[in-house]
Amino acid sequence: MSFVACVEGSGPTVVTPAGELDLATAPELRDCLASIDGDVELDCSRLEFVGAEGLGVFLSAHRRCDGQGWKFVLVEPSPLLLRLLGITGLDAKLHVRSNGALLK
Repeated sequence: MSFVACVEGSGPTVVTPAGELDLATAPELRDCLASIDGDVELDCSRLEFVGAEGLGVFLSAHRRCDGQGWKFVLVEPSPLLLRLLGITGLDAKLHVRSNGALLK
């Protein structure tokens, strides 16, 4: 997996992972997200697969940000990822933005 983290102006840090987010790659993304202070947008548009460990990364990043008064948002998840979030109930906990609209 590869990813890029960047900050534009005073906005949130945008992290864009690419490839598969699974047991082997999740720790790297978890460490990256844990090192960011402030609002985070995780651009999911280049993720090809998200496993259970990846969902755990999303949830832990959300909890960390929420506890600090920051916002963690999943941006442009694929239809498959949206379905997975719905099946697991994470769509009710996580902030998700798709096609420019905040779903929660």
